[in-house]
Amino acid sequence: MISPHNMVSSHICWESKVIYIMYVNMVTSALTLVCLALLSGCASKAKLPGHREPLVASTAELTEDKTLLLQPIRMPDCRVSANCTQANETFTHEVSNQCFDIDGAKFIWDVFVGRESSEKERLLSNIVVYNNVVFGGTSSGRVFAVDVATHKLLWRADVARKVEDAARIGGVAITGTGHLAVTAASGDVVLLDPATGAVHKKVNLGCTIRSAPTICPDRIFVQGSTNALFALDNQLNI
Repeated sequence: MISPHNMVSSHICWESKVIYIMYVNMVTSALTLVCLALLSGCASKAKLPGHREPLVASTAELTEDKTLLLQPIRMPDCRVSANCTQANETFTHEVSNQCFDIDGAKFIWDVFVGRESSEKERLLSNIVVYNNVVFGGTSSGRVFAVDVATHKLLWRADVARKVEDAARIGGVAITGTGHLAVTAASGDVVLLDPATGAVHKKVNLGCTIRSAPTICPDRIFVQGSTNALFALDNQLNI
């Protein structure tokens, strides 16, 4: 037999479940109403006034301006540069109209400037040409010189600190006194003898350098990773 006490307990438990289900339904309905109110508020938000034009007219077709066909094109005189002593040729980065025979262009020579034991060494900086010698730097802190006429490696020099990525050469340039200026990610600025690769002087600017130096006749400009600009003389004095 089922006692009256058990019947009352079952009845209370059933009522509790019903109340709980009703409470969950009420909460769910309230949340649904709130979400709908928010969505309706977003949908009814007024657009900003004004006329809008697309920045890129993808459907527009380009047409030629026939009035320009008979106008002469003025170009600077073509010239041959024996030397390119810094990135972009000059400190103003104004590259002149260089002579180049594109029809007669062909592969002439190449030379390996890294170490045979290194598979990660890369050329990441600019190269310069001075007195028929090509100068450049590698990702492992190595600077090299290659003779243009003989295609032979003249020298290699390790000039940067060997601390993870800090050895990477930022760039090279020929100074007004004829030295080879080298920047490195370690913050080092080094002057080398272009004939031998011997270190003439070295300073550390205390910040990462990833770009090549810019040379004026009596100044060496170096930009650090902190956006600081350093102006050094030809002996690396600030």
